[in-house]
Amino acid sequence: MKRSTHRWAGVTLGAAVSVLAFCGPALAQSQYFPITPCRLYDSRSDGPATPVTAQVEPGRQLTVRTNCGIPGDATAVSYNVTVVTPGGNGFLTLYPAGTSLPTVSAINFQTGDVRGNGGVVPLGAGDPDLNVYVATDPPGLTSHFVLDATGYFREPAP
Repeated sequence: MKRSTHRWAGVTLGAAVSVLAFCGPALAQSQYFPITPCRLYDSRSDGPATPVTAQVEPGRQLTVRTNCGIPGDATAVSYNVTVVTPGGNGFLTLYPAGTSLPTVSAINFQTGDVRGNGGVVPLGAGDPDLNVYVATDPPGLTSHFVLDATGYFREPAP
């Protein structure tokens, strides 16, 4: 495959799924490992059990590695995120800790919705390793969200 300056992923199915994913400047080959869906975070009950206040960057910071059976050398996680009764129209973005807020959302929502979406997000190098950012209109409203892991990516063993 040829390198690209755009974000893309190419998937080949096999015993494990091999994934070529563009994550910043490096193109790395990783393997996908599915897991039984596991709750990483629920803002309605996990400490601090408070909704995310919109437009406070980086928002909620979470540790994904070492939770739900995700190993410490995981490079990305596949997820299901659900926004629960948000206070206004808006969007939620998941992105690696230690990086800038991207211009894409993981999910868009309307006031009072319960809406879910799945995807894949790279993990940051440190701990915490994942940021959650919420923006609403009007600004400053709160929203609850639930984040479940469905699998993880890691580089193949040498």
